[in-house]
Amino acid sequence: MKKIYVIIPLAILFLVMSGCSNNEALSTAAEAENVHQSENEEKSGESVEEEPEEVKETMIEEEDIEENLDSKPENYETIVLEDTNDVKEITVEYPHFSYAPLDDIISREMEDIFEGEKDVDENDAFYENSFGVKHSFIRTFEEPIISSDFVSVYFEDNVYYAAANSLLVSNTINFDLRNDSVITLEEVLNEHATSLDEIAELAAQKLITDDKFAEYREDPVSDYYMEAAYEVTDPLENDYNSFTLSEEALTVYIPQDNSLFARSEGIVGVELPWDEIEGFQGSSYDEEAANELVQETTSYIFGESAEAMTALTYMDEEYGFSVELPESWEGKYVVRESEDYYDHLIKESSKSIVFSMVEDGMYIGDLFSIEVIEGIDENEVEAYYEDWPGFEGYIAAGNNIVLVYTRPGMMPEQLYEEPYIETGNQFSQMVEQDMSGILETVEFE
Repeated sequence: MKKIYVIIPLAILFLVMSGCSNNEALSTAAEAENVHQSENEEKSGESVEEEPEEVKETMIEEEDIEENLDSKPENYETIVLEDTNDVKEITVEYPHFSYAPLDDIISREMEDIFEGEKDVDENDAFYENSFGVKHSFIRTFEEPIISSDFVSVYFEDNVYYAAANSLLVSNTINFDLRNDSVITLEEVLNEHATSLDEIAELAAQKLITDDKFAEYREDPVSDYYMEAAYEVTDPLENDYNSFTLSEEALTVYIPQDNSLFARSEGIVGVELPWDEIEGFQGSSYDEEAANELVQETTSYIFGESAEAMTALTYMDEEYGFSVELPESWEGKYVVRESEDYYDHLIKESSKSIVFSMVEDGMYIGDLFSIEVIEGIDENEVEAYYEDWPGFEGYIAAGNNIVLVYTRPGMMPEQLYEEPYIETGNQFSQMVEQDMSGILETVEFE
């Protein structure tokens, strides 16, 4: 922690050290000055007005504010809460700034999370299905950004529940030091005269053009990558709850489960400089052109209008194979073709055929994709996917290509709640039950 030094003005120090004799001298001097002032007023016939009380109060308030700002956090210490046994491991780390308004908010949230994880019943079936692996919840944080006006902290949760894959989740807190309050995204947008739609558009453009993300895309950029960039930056409020501030930029975070980056990349931050945000409106980017781009790449979001297909055979004339679909799929699906659907396949695919669910003319979500891979040995692909958990796998080979599949790790979040529970059940059936039968119908010419 930094030490705080208080500098006492020399004039005040002198008076304190001089003792009573100086006080008497000052008193005598003050009386003489009052007599002299009275004589001057009598001669001129005018009185000297005292400084208005309102001005005095204002000066005092400003001094209090400056004194209060001097006590704002400059450093922090790390607090660690831990609880570990044979079946679970819980660790919550957070910064303590020795600044009560901020520390109270952070510590209350961290202690609630910690106690909530501790209270999970260890005898629940939740633990019995963990295959000997501990349930874990590990919260860490990055170096906080501390300015004269705000503090911004990024937290990351590494969560492992039962037999599921571990999941990274981002959380942030942004605190206004001048008003002692949490900063909301709405306040940030208002301050910089922008909107969530514009932030989302800027974030998508960063993913498509910024050198930081060049390793994830082809040159020229594929249709799929552009489509995915707009999908993962879709302007939904809940998707922008995690953001951090700095003097130079606003950073928004893309969740780990997304269609653009491999899980190994974790949570990706997209930095949007303030000057680009404030200079965006109607100048750097053409909104009409951006919308055109989304339409051309057939980018779908949950609830968007989509025309379902009725044919029960998909025929790929380019690579010479067909796929048969069950009667229950008639009028309930749509297919789109793109390139480079996933970056983490055994090898870059030449084409991705994406099958998606449609209900009552509304896009629900992607069910699975068939990836076309060229220039690779069939046995190598089979060996690669031999021990995979089921989210990717080998299908068949022929015509000098190998086909593999990918499927989502979870349903769209809307399907877990009413009024879409039944739709979620249908979505689950199409993936869990129908997909395997469909892949068995693949036939090469």
